[in-house]
Amino acid sequence: MASLPRIYRVAFLTGVAVILAGLLAGHLSGCGDLEGGVASSITVSPSSTTIGVSSSKAFTAIGKDSNGKIVATTVTWSVTGGIGGITSSGFFTAGAVEGAGIVTATAGTISGQASVTITEKGWIAGKVNTSDSSIPVGLKVYLPALSTAVDFTDSSGYYELEGVPAGTYTVQTLETALYQVASDEVTLGKGETAQVNLFATVKPNVPTTTTTTIPTF
Repeated sequence: MASLPRIYRVAFLTGVAVILAGLLAGHLSGCGDLEGGVASSITVSPSSTTIGVSSSKAFTAIGKDSNGKIVATTVTWSVTGGIGGITSSGFFTAGAVEGAGIVTATAGTISGQASVTITEKGWIAGKVNTSDSSIPVGLKVYLPALSTAVDFTDSSGYYELEGVPAGTYTVQTLETALYQVASDEVTLGKGETAQVNLFATVKPNVPTTTTTTIPTF
């Protein structure tokens, strides 16, 4: 099952990175009130991730003291492995070739790291809507031209196909007893994330169940 599609997560994290750049200017922060102690550990999030070539992702770092309490700490970001660059606020941009490397947040003698893989393969993500306005949970979405690109809609109707090489594809749903096939075409570049929303139509002469909501008092 897919969680919230990557295309929405990427957009959200990009916005977070911009806000952090403006407000924090490279400082660590966490939920709740920050302690005034000295950090003894740094945790970078996400700790492991795969990013498309020439794409971006926001990294965050949390400093904690020896008692596990979050403390305000200034970090310096760096990248090894020749996989891209990173700003002072943790906003990473991948290079144009595949590879693997490390993103590091350092404060004095301590540091935290995240492993990063850069890929030319991309993602196709979106939502399946229906003509009867229901949520099609567990509906198969796939690429007929690529047998490994398969997912099933989650509890909100979202899906995500990953590991897709650059090219032009037909994205479609599996025909069911209730719904006709829904399909659309998309052209995907190297390392890109494409949004494809599908619309599944109820088959003719298929009875539908009417749901009655009983008001509560």
